[in-house]
Amino acid sequence: MSAGSESIPIRASRILLIILLCSHALAVVALMLADVHWMLRTSLTFAVLLHAVYSHHRYYALQHPDSVVQVMRGSDGWSLLLAGGSRIDAALGPVLITSFLTLLNFKSTSGGKKYAVLIFPDATDQHLIRQLRGGLRYGFEESESRAE
Repeated sequence: MSAGSESIPIRASRILLIILLCSHALAVVALMLADVHWMLRTSLTFAVLLHAVYSHHRYYALQHPDSVVQVMRGSDGWSLLLAGGSRIDAALGPVLITSFLTLLNFKSTSGGKKYAVLIFPDATDQHLIRQLRGGLRYGFEESESRAE
């Protein structure tokens, strides 16, 4: 990543969509197989389906006002661009980096609201993901000097 300002746009991920659909479908199947009263089963199934719609709207379609659509790192720190159009200055918290995904946890510097950004390989440019992972693993200053 360059020394100035870096920007990582987040797009809808098919991998995340498959995970969301499978996990909610399995929850519905488990509820159908559960030996509980039909009213409880129906209520819980309805709740799972509502959560599936909310999760699709927020995490896959990125249409919820609090959905993170861009992560930016500049000289003054990290900031997040939300789908609602607002820009949030944030501090980077714990990070999980695997070959399958990158999870970035942020906390707003004003208000303390937490944002988790899950980046799958199909959610943004591969080159940007590699640069981000290298910067997070080795420190951005070190990884920038290696690239030169």
